Amino acid sequence: MFIGLLTWFSYSLYLAYRITKYELTQGTILHSVVHVRESSRGPIEFGLSGYVLHEEVKYKYSVGGVTYIGGSVSRLALSRVVSPSELAALRRDDGNELRPRFLEGASVDVWYDPVQPELAVLDNAVDWVAIGVLASFLVMMAVPTIIFTYHDLIILRKRGVA
Repeated sequence: MFIGLLTWFSYSLYLAYRITKYELTQGTILHSVVHVRESSRGPIEFGLSGYVLHEEVKYKYSVGGVTYIGGSVSRLALSRVVSPSELAALRRDDGNELRPRFLEGASVDVWYDPVQPELAVLDNAVDWVAIGVLASFLVMMAVPTIIFTYHDLIILRKRGVA
């Protein structure tokens, strides 16, 4: 499990680095809708319950005369959890649909990978605090894992097994 988490964290760190190298162009929103699902994993004060928002967006942009269609808001963002009162504030006047952050037909900044222009995002912000928290979590898991593995190895060597 630790190796899986380490691999996932390393890949997330790689993506964070890559996104800082993305270049800017202009694009147009073709489609935008917000999906909501209920989440009840714990108290809202800890960010563990409420409603999970997922943005579905399609946009077009051009790089070097070639037009691309993108669909990623961010490569690193986790789902956004909001409270019932925040959800009510996001609803349109008729109360049925949520106001999308990106309006259809609007001009937007699109950040694209200069090496692979078909990879693009609308939000290239990197949450270094979240990455730091994940790194701390990995260290907290790694230290006991290393200690117990080393301890077990010493015991096996004393028994003549390893």
